[in-house]
Amino acid sequence: MDGIKARNSSLRYAMIIVGACLLNVITYFTSTAVSLFYDSICADLGFDLAALKVYYTISMMVGLFTSPFLLKTVFPKIGARKMVLLFGTIGGIAYLAMGFANQLWHWYILAAIFGLTLSSAIVTIAQILINMWFLDKTGLFLGIASAMTGVAGIVFSTMLGNIIASNWRTGYFVVGAVILACIWISGVFCIRDAPQKCGMQPYGMAKYMERQKASSGQKVTMHGVTLKNAMKSAPFWTFFIGNVIFGFLLAFTQSSVGFFMEQGFSLVEAAGFLGWLSGSLIVWKLVLGWLADKIGGKWAFIVALAITLIGFVLQLLVGSASAVVPYIFIICYGCGISTISVLNTVCIREMFGTIDLQGLLPMFGISAGVSNAVCVMLWEVVYGTTNSYTTCAVLAAATIIIFAVFILISYIGTKSAKFQSLIEEKEI
Repeated sequence: MDGIKARNSSLRYAMIIVGACLLNVITYFTSTAVSLFYDSICADLGFDLAALKVYYTISMMVGLFTSPFLLKTVFPKIGARKMVLLFGTIGGIAYLAMGFANQLWHWYILAAIFGLTLSSAIVTIAQILINMWFLDKTGLFLGIASAMTGVAGIVFSTMLGNIIASNWRTGYFVVGAVILACIWISGVFCIRDAPQKCGMQPYGMAKYMERQKASSGQKVTMHGVTLKNAMKSAPFWTFFIGNVIFGFLLAFTQSSVGFFMEQGFSLVEAAGFLGWLSGSLIVWKLVLGWLADKIGGKWAFIVALAITLIGFVLQLLVGSASAVVPYIFIICYGCGISTISVLNTVCIREMFGTIDLQGLLPMFGISAGVSNAVCVMLWEVVYGTTNSYTTCAVLAAATIIIFAVFILISYIGTKSAKFQSLIEEKEI
């Protein structure tokens, strides 16, 4: 009987991981894959490219600013499964409906719908589920789930590109169908918000009890800070501002092709480097998740930022004089931008606990997401002023150092008596 129970438990843990992975696959279709449609639509319908791109900005902004409200109000009432199925189905249908669109305002309205339902809330649910179901190896499982965005890019990019080149409307139908399939399968796998609701304990409960020095008969508690209380603390705002600053580094991706070409590489070579970047993201997310479990989110973050900084320094000093250094740089850069989807969540959990992740995670998502969107334009302003992408690279490297300092200050602040007084506990 115990053996059967153990197998059932293992199956349910695996179901949560698979469900979270499928939810992260959707991220590829609501972000990177969007750009594949632009040229074909503009050529067919005569739209201005800049005007069409607005629809992606709408989806991202709507998702960022509505997800904190939705996850604080809707998620606790209907739970993960119903929210995934309801919101995901609506979002998938909205994406599919773009295949029938003919006017710009059609894209704008549909983008607002799938931004509301898919862009942020669905992915954040995946992070919440992993944090609630796993007390051990959380970083690794977050890394596995997050890496699925890159895997989806490798699997679908070429196929989707060929479909869109033939008929962009068919591309939307295919993407909508894939999103709906991912949603319905993950909806089945997202069995409960927390293991306690189906008579189980979180994975790694024994180790957690050992750390708390609790016996099987004692109360085992989770400690944490609610979003409301966290926003009264210095660590929250230090880490929040640090994420805003880090957006400068994330946005550098949009200027990286220009940077490589300025250093003497051709457009084809620059595009090849970005291919290496996509592959490195998958590996780094797994490595950083594993590293966070070993040494903690704070030090894993510092190590990752140090690796990224080394890559920038090598590229700025050596440039095109070496055939190897550009590959080292782009792989190191991949380490830096992988942190935001894995280590950010781990650090939030370490500093603020798991009591109110549905409130905390989307708030920090806003800081990085909005900053990323703004900084894409800011880099163009810097380039327009200095006529140099190298200046952008130097500034990006500087933000790495600044963010590292902000991380350390945030962790130090959590040790203060004022912050400790905000911590609450809840029985597991």
